[in-house]
Amino acid sequence: MPTYMKLIDGRWYSNVRDKKDWKRIHVVPLNAYEHEIRKASIQLGKVIADIEQGLDPSSARRKIKSLKINREVSKRMELSLRVHVYPFFGEYTLRDITKELLESYIEFRYGLSKDGELQGVKDTLDKEFDALTALLRVADKKWGRPKLTYKKIKRKILAPLTEAQVHMVADYLADKYKPIYWIMALTGMDVSDAVNLKPCHISKGWIDKPRGKVDHENGERIVVPILQALKVQLDTVPWPMDADAILFPNIKPKAVTTAVLRAFTDAGMKGYGAKYLRRHIGSALCDEGFGDEWIGKILSHAEGSRVTGRYTQTYKNSVMKAFKKLEQRGRNVEGAVSKSE
Repeated sequence: MPTYMKLIDGRWYSNVRDKKDWKRIHVVPLNAYEHEIRKASIQLGKVIADIEQGLDPSSARRKIKSLKINREVSKRMELSLRVHVYPFFGEYTLRDITKELLESYIEFRYGLSKDGELQGVKDTLDKEFDALTALLRVADKKWGRPKLTYKKIKRKILAPLTEAQVHMVADYLADKYKPIYWIMALTGMDVSDAVNLKPCHISKGWIDKPRGKVDHENGERIVVPILQALKVQLDTVPWPMDADAILFPNIKPKAVTTAVLRAFTDAGMKGYGAKYLRRHIGSALCDEGFGDEWIGKILSHAEGSRVTGRYTQTYKNSVMKAFKKLEQRGRNVEGAVSKSE
């Protein structure tokens, strides 16, 4: 047995060659000191069993919070990992991820329905479980999510923000976050794009930069004019000497997201967050008569993207005006008919 183990600084480690990849040798700590040969042998047996099952014996034993995906991931997946997966599953290991634990996660995210059933927003859960799956496959390339049954609910979309609400919420923000908030509110940029804005992105009265989401393969760009209100905000920010240095080097996107969410809550608008500043731009443009194609370009969506429709909502006041015009047209026609009779 010791031929499959080796001592390193007085502790036993496995020394097992992978049968499928002969060049690879699995060196995994067996959590045993030099005199604990029996304990080391038992742990070695578990390592060999993992290898025979196609698992990475090192990763399979590590807590999920210490696993890292060895490839570039989209901003959306990175966000799911950081905000949801690591906080909930971080202290577990691969073997702990059961159907029951995944169901507990669904209940944690959305609670139970009034009938005591599991419920959740499918699109959101799929993205978060996809992120978890990618992480677990670091340890087990064949890991697959068990079939989960829950009541599908729709994400509630709140009414679009008014200009007055946008200004009101700004008063609840700490001063260091206000320029970023206004950059988002005046351009429709995502949090990460606003935080990572650089002097080289600003020229001749325009912001022109590639959109930061790496899952956008078509190279969408953010191209917006710098009008007076935006210029005022940019003038409050100390610019670095290096044109490739970011304007907000000491602020992280997550901190901004949390601060904006808290500001909306403190302003009595619970449920709203940074994404609604982006929806505000889309809805305001829709209210001015711009179509989805134009709005999609301004929001840096891929051409023909179906996502744009989620960012355009109608304002009740505008709907009321439209119906009053229709009503007036009806009265005009009715009056004309009465005169002809």
